[in-house]
Amino acid sequence: MNHQFRFEQRWKRDYIEDSPFKLSHRFRYKLTAYYPLNNYKLINNTLFLSFYEEIFVQAGKSITYDYLEDNRMFLGLGYILNENIQVQVGYMWTFRYKEGPNSFEHRHIPRVSVYHNLDFHRRRIEKQKEKIQVLENEF
Repeated sequence: MNHQFRFEQRWKRDYIEDSPFKLSHRFRYKLTAYYPLNNYKLINNTLFLSFYEEIFVQAGKSITYDYLEDNRMFLGLGYILNENIQVQVGYMWTFRYKEGPNSFEHRHIPRVSVYHNLDFHRRRIEKQKEKIQVLENEF
């Protein structure tokens, strides 16, 4: 289970040319749960269920109507290919604010995601080992 909290500052403007930018703030909270299906924990070659809910709340002088901007829920099936690559396929439902008082929309979205972790730390360690080996060979 993972918790994620984000704070964003955004400068937005209307679609009219040369309209001024308005500052707004957005708070995001996401709760994610994973349930492994063919292993006892999330390791390589594991098939898993994935669920998350993320709530977006906006604040600022330019926010005049509803403070709830978006609520996203996702349910899907994932697979961990290796320690750096993961694939998820699922369904996302959103309930989001539209411009105007009490104006909302629901969206049903099929979603396919590929997550790739770039491990720069490992490369740095390998380069350091190479440097040490070169230095040792010089002496």
